Amino acid sequence: MDWKKLACMLAIGLMAVGCGDDDTDTTGDDPGDDPPMPLNCGGADAQCLFVGSTLAIGVEDPDTGAVPGFDIDDRVSDSTDEQGCFQEDWTSPSGTPGIDNQLATLAPTLEAALGSDLQETIDGAIADGSIIILMDVKGLESTNDDITMDLSLGSVPDGATLELNGTAIAAGQTFNVDMTYVSDAPGTVSGGVMTVSVSTLPLAIPFDEETEIALTIRDATVRATVTETPTLSGGLIGGSLNIDELVTTVMAVAPDIDAGLIRTTLEGVADLEPDGDGICQNVSVGITFEGVEANAG
Repeated sequence: MDWKKLACMLAIGLMAVGCGDDDTDTTGDDPGDDPPMPLNCGGADAQCLFVGSTLAIGVEDPDTGAVPGFDIDDRVSDSTDEQGCFQEDWTSPSGTPGIDNQLATLAPTLEAALGSDLQETIDGAIADGSIIILMDVKGLESTNDDITMDLSLGSVPDGATLELNGTAIAAGQTFNVDMTYVSDAPGTVSGGVMTVSVSTLPLAIPFDEETEIALTIRDATVRATVTETPTLSGGLIGGSLNIDELVTTVMAVAPDIDAGLIRTTLEGVADLEPDGDGICQNVSVGITFEGVEANAG
């Protein structure tokens, strides 16, 4: 079992969809009344296609204690809140309370089990082309617009070489669209801030040549600042994963793992959707990302 690869793929799913140390947070930003700025998407037919150039688990800032994410359940929970299964919420880098992102709590446990740096694993998977996430934003003509978005898995065309800017994917490259798992999700761009919400976001992530990891992110929100370049900066994806589905997913690719141990670990950090016994059924997650312009092959 390739534990590093499993952890990396689960991390993708634990997004819905940064620089490794970029904690820019758009949660709670007020777009205000900024005038719309025209954009110049340079892809074929002026297509606004972005590739996720970086991806990072939203973890706690060691200096401030802040964690990027969204207030998914519209409440500020502490260790006495039964509705939050006694999990204390975080505060975002911009000072917003009530942030739900238990992946920030779970990540150190994953790293300890793996004996490796999870972010380095994700960075390496991006750099070798294993993680190519494409976002096709339709109707994006200015920084104030109604839009729709397709979210897809992509790949480098045969014979091409993935170009990098450090550990990030460089802008302006062409990618194949291999699998579209969200089509025409409605959203808006207001004051340059793009927000797209999806009630369920199914993902089929290739694990090896014969196996895919099936994950469903619930109540997913994708938010990022759209710049004139255009790029997607300060990206943030939040939502939740159901514990039953996560256990089933892990057991499908790693049947020798103790299912009871997996469930106990996840229930120990779960903070959403408590059942009749007060046991939360979902784990909140938050992932940061950056996006650069790309072309479809």
